[in-house]
Amino acid sequence: MDTSAQDISNILIPVIFSGIFLAFTAFIFWQAIRSAKKSMGKLKETALKLGLQYSDSETAVSGSSMPQAQIASDQRVAALSPDQLRKASGFLRMFFPLLGTWHISGTYSGRIVDIHQETRGTGKSSTTYTIFRVKFKKPVGADLHLSREGFLSKLGKAVLHTQDIQLNDPEFDGKVMVKGSDESKVKTFLVSPASRKAVLDYFQENSGAVIDDIGIYFEEIGIRTEENEHRKILDRMVHTADALER
Repeated sequence: MDTSAQDISNILIPVIFSGIFLAFTAFIFWQAIRSAKKSMGKLKETALKLGLQYSDSETAVSGSSMPQAQIASDQRVAALSPDQLRKASGFLRMFFPLLGTWHISGTYSGRIVDIHQETRGTGKSSTTYTIFRVKFKKPVGADLHLSREGFLSKLGKAVLHTQDIQLNDPEFDGKVMVKGSDESKVKTFLVSPASRKAVLDYFQENSGAVIDDIGIYFEEIGIRTEENEHRKILDRMVHTADALER
């Protein structure tokens, strides 16, 4: 091989490999965008079937009702102002589904509900959750925080002598951590045995859930897109909220 042919080969080989790499990267992005759009399409259908409103990063640029607070919750979107979002080119909008900022809200079975995606951490250590919130009709007004009592909370009570509010209900006191700034209001809120049973039943099925001053909070790892999944989760939350405010 003469010198000129060797020089051409030295130039072409890196170019070919670079082209293959760029094509592969573009394919991966295309597949990711396609998958994200498919998920968002299912979420839109789910919201419609549940009688709720759906919005996301893409619809936000068209002036949708997506709450700015929800947009700001994702740092990747928060860097863009509403005006910048609206002025984003069609090319940039193509990548919006990858941002994963979507929001479902409205009234379900007489309760204000809120569902959205949240990603915590970065890179390989990041985890994505579907967040569900069902609100009480009236805030408790006692900085209420109910959660299932686990190993760490029991250890804290034994070693650090931390104490939560006691309801004089052995089963409830042993399984639920009760916190609040106004003990009297908390006890009044949970005075009914039926209310306490509803909390116990809910935490039995949803150990990571929290009941606070404004309602019930629940999160699941991954993106839940199917209507039956959302309906099952919301029905349980609404049933518990109704029992607590009966």
